[in-house]
Amino acid sequence: MGTCVDWSNPYADRSGRWFKGNLHTHVSEGSGCASMSFSDAADAYAAEGFDFLAIADHYVLTDLQDPRLVQICGMEWTGLDGRHTGIYALDRDLIEQVRRTAEQSDALNLLSDKTALTVVNHPRWIRNGIVQYDDAALDAAGPYDAMEIYNSSIEHGPGAAETADCWDRALTSGRRVLALAGDDAHHLPNIGRAFVMARAASRTPESIFNAIRAGNCYASSGVVLTDIRCEADIVTVESENAQEIRAICSSGRVLKMHDGPTLAFDLAKVDADDPLYVRFEAFGPGSRKAWTQPFFVSPEPQT
Repeated sequence: MGTCVDWSNPYADRSGRWFKGNLHTHVSEGSGCASMSFSDAADAYAAEGFDFLAIADHYVLTDLQDPRLVQICGMEWTGLDGRHTGIYALDRDLIEQVRRTAEQSDALNLLSDKTALTVVNHPRWIRNGIVQYDDAALDAAGPYDAMEIYNSSIEHGPGAAETADCWDRALTSGRRVLALAGDDAHHLPNIGRAFVMARAASRTPESIFNAIRAGNCYASSGVVLTDIRCEADIVTVESENAQEIRAICSSGRVLKMHDGPTLAFDLAKVDADDPLYVRFEAFGPGSRKAWTQPFFVSPEPQT
């Protein structure tokens, strides 16, 4: 795995501050399906208060820069079977190596021990009447580091935009994978409706990228979390605009619901064998949500 997560507490490092960004954007210079230029996209993201951005064009490494945005090198690896995988690294040569691979498994295995991040994108997107990743395909995929559990562009297309159920299925099976959200913007109106918040020491590619790889981040479609902390087994989630927060465990079961912008939950009261993990969802105005990374209360199996 390319990540370096303390799965018992991904948010142990409380230094730095939160930075807002998106890892899944397409521009016309690299993706023929995109109508917006990089310049127009950068203007829009900067206006929305984003700090970092990855241009993840289809099978193309689009190397464009804007001084207002910290940029992370990325590409959307697109297989002959139509399945899309987000590939991110600080070293552009790693992405170039992956770009030349023909099979998804080869690409994921090549990066599994590298300083990289691999993401199963929009698993329930339907293309030509076929679900991109059905359960069998998700079970067979890997090794991957994260799953895009919310893709706002799918709200206007065939398939399911939110796929936390797929994530819970992977986590319950024992996989350790992070949750991310992306707007998958191809057009200017799509920008800013989904994002990742990373708690990093500085506003640099290295610091932000490493914070995401360490799991010190959360996914959002509009709910802002001001703090996530674990002290003496008590996890506290605080938000500026959440109306309800839930503690959720294996198989998507709800352990606790609380009205309001703050929830405290005692991990010590959870049976260490069942469930395996506890994660948190915050519900805000309309359909807006945020998803924390999981806190595993069972040890990782020995291999």
